[in-house]
Amino acid sequence: MHGHLACGVTSLFVGDLAVARVHLEQAVAHYVGDEHQAHAPRFGQDARVTGLANLGNALWLLGFPDQALATTRAAVRWAEQLSHPHSLALALFFTAVVHQRCREAEAVRDLSATLLRIAGQQGFQFWAAGGMILQGWALVELGAPAEGIARLRRGLADWRATGAGVNQPYYLALLAEALGTTGQPEEGLAVLSEALSLVCDTGERFYEAELHRLRGELLLRLAPGGVGRRTTGAKVPPPRVPRPHRTQAENCFRQAITLARRQGAKSLELRALLSQARLVGHQGSPTAIRLQLEEVYGWFTEGFDTADLQEAKAGEGRSS
Repeated sequence: MHGHLACGVTSLFVGDLAVARVHLEQAVAHYVGDEHQAHAPRFGQDARVTGLANLGNALWLLGFPDQALATTRAAVRWAEQLSHPHSLALALFFTAVVHQRCREAEAVRDLSATLLRIAGQQGFQFWAAGGMILQGWALVELGAPAEGIARLRRGLADWRATGAGVNQPYYLALLAEALGTTGQPEEGLAVLSEALSLVCDTGERFYEAELHRLRGELLLRLAPGGVGRRTTGAKVPPPRVPRPHRTQAENCFRQAITLARRQGAKSLELRALLSQARLVGHQGSPTAIRLQLEEVYGWFTEGFDTADLQEAKAGEGRSS
């Protein structure tokens, strides 16, 4: 069980998503309640909770948002049944992460508040930092950008203060997105450069495609008329993006699509295709990208009420 868990979590972080799924499913399958429940005090967290939580993370990336949420919620229920606070904090964190990737800010706000309460009561500095980062993202989305960005920055500093190296590219992506949303694209691009450097230094690649997509979006915001566009769920850009900005952004989106396909990260591939479709919708021939978008949308079998899939269905970014 612990061998599969270690292989699964490691494979997830380096971007071997299909391999990660297999190992994490095996870890959960090998869990024996009476035997392994006793491991939680010794190892700090319950192995079944850890396996389910990380499996939910992998499932969202692979393109199964409904299964991802069901899996992380199962982790929460099991942690509650065990009455093990550290395992519960872990499960709440990953459930909030999946909701964040589904762009469900109110759920992230509520889950992060619960996580911060438990972390404060138990002295879990690590989970308190993660909860503050996610809460910051939610606040930006819900109309409190200054407070949200401040919490993102503080949470990231607290996370680093624990000595943790993992998840930083993902957190920096959230900060960069927030900065782009609030009219600070240059600072957002600097944050993404830091994130991409960390990817190269550490090999943590599961969110690499999204970093390149966000870079393309922020480059477009630097173009004349680009101010005010969002980095996700956006309408089409102004009809005349200058060629240098357009070329740089297209290159970023293509790189994001290539990386997502290599990893089998269907959710990130869809998001990158949406960004490219919005750009080409009024800039050139949209036929090829529209067909790619339709093909990827047709691959999905669930999650049709999530923001990205609703946007794809509505045809945002496609020419009429």
